[in-house]
Amino acid sequence: MVETGNYNKSVRSGDMVPTITLARVVPNDWTLFEVAEAVVNSYDNTNVMLWKLGPADKNVGMYIATTDYPYVHEIDPDTLAVRHKWGLNQLTDGMSLGSCSHWRREVGTDNSLNFHMMYNPLTLHEEFVLYRFGNTWQDREVVGKFVMPHNSIIHMFSNTVNYAVVALYPITMDFWGMANHNMHPFETIKKLDVNCQFYLMDLRDGHVINGFESDDPSLIFGTHHMNAWEEGDEVIVHLATNPWNAMAEYQDIENMLNWQETGGDEADWIMKKVRLNLKTRAVVVEEWPNLLDVPMLRTVDFPVINDNYVGIENRYTYGWVSIDYWRQTLVKKD
Repeated sequence: MVETGNYNKSVRSGDMVPTITLARVVPNDWTLFEVAEAVVNSYDNTNVMLWKLGPADKNVGMYIATTDYPYVHEIDPDTLAVRHKWGLNQLTDGMSLGSCSHWRREVGTDNSLNFHMMYNPLTLHEEFVLYRFGNTWQDREVVGKFVMPHNSIIHMFSNTVNYAVVALYPITMDFWGMANHNMHPFETIKKLDVNCQFYLMDLRDGHVINGFESDDPSLIFGTHHMNAWEEGDEVIVHLATNPWNAMAEYQDIENMLNWQETGGDEADWIMKKVRLNLKTRAVVVEEWPNLLDVPMLRTVDFPVINDNYVGIENRYTYGWVSIDYWRQTLVKKD
């Protein structure tokens, strides 16, 4: 357990102190006064992912606990004790509305890549800003940025040798409407009447290549990228596509407790192979290769590969399939 500030407050009080939570607390959500306290306490639960900034050498770099919230905790790798909470400087960097749990390793380097969705108070728009990190949180630089046409739930991105691959889904959260929902962001998720757009950012100079757009219904939302690589004039990306309301509905406690047996042989999410043509800007969505023709192998999420193949074509994928909640399967796919 990463013992964050709010965790320690809860330990000292003997009860969970009010914090900003993604969805409502059951059976009794925060009262009006508790919501005010939650705003002060904010959100700091980074018990989601661990990442190592810098090289593999344990004595060089920094270990961090991360989530999509725009802060990380530096931790001691031996004890998991929190050393420091780090975030961008709101005065010099701007105000971040969100980041990414899933950091990426730049191919052939010890550098790490991650993004922040920054709110620009002058234009009233959000900007996608990609950062390159060295051995520490402080050792960072902006790779590039672009103005987002709308707020989007971007849970993950991927990278090839030369490009960062960003999918801008037509699913958004109304951050300014959270006050009407006890500060629960998942209650503000909504679907927009626009297409999915892809952006490529050149890691060498920050140049942004846009114009990739698709109305394929499977690309309405996606959670995790398996991998991406370059193939001639194309960039190939494999990702897990999901129902548009998956973030809010799938982990809802009532849905989990009152699930219905379907007898199905597939999960609700589907892996897809997407081709982005650098010359024509065409977006081609293909079925994920499934040589064994096993239905569940098309519905893998949380895909993981050997890190040595990040950004280049890989063969094996490991992942998770959940059917009717209780049928949990870990798979290795060729």
